[in-house]
Amino acid sequence: MKTVTKQQHHVDVVAGLYEAFNRGDIETILRSLTPNVDWQFFTVSLALRGSRRGPAGVQQFFQNMVSAYHFDHCTPRRLLADGNTVVVLGDLRARVNENGRILEMTFVHVCGMKDGKIDTWRGYEESEKVIEAFS
Repeated sequence: MKTVTKQQHHVDVVAGLYEAFNRGDIETILRSLTPNVDWQFFTVSLALRGSRRGPAGVQQFFQNMVSAYHFDHCTPRRLLADGNTVVVLGDLRARVNENGRILEMTFVHVCGMKDGKIDTWRGYEESEKVIEAFS
């Protein structure tokens, strides 16, 4: 029988959230959050930047994101675990809804895990590429 380490379990949970996002299944993501999840996105986008608390706040984040972009993909390329933290290095491709421009960039997401769920999330982007896509 294969033994799965706690860190590998965390990586599997986080990887599954990107699969859910890419198929438009936000409910699966929301169910994978702790009740008091602390969600922060460091971005130039006024609609997306800032801090949200709890699944309801994160749901609003995704509603704002869908209003701003149509995603072709959001793909994790490396998932690195250390203790209760999973760092995701990835890339995405999306169309900006207001002007039709394509945004392609890399990202870093840092997920803090608690009891097998996301308890903290930090998102970092290539801000200059976002500015260019909205210009």
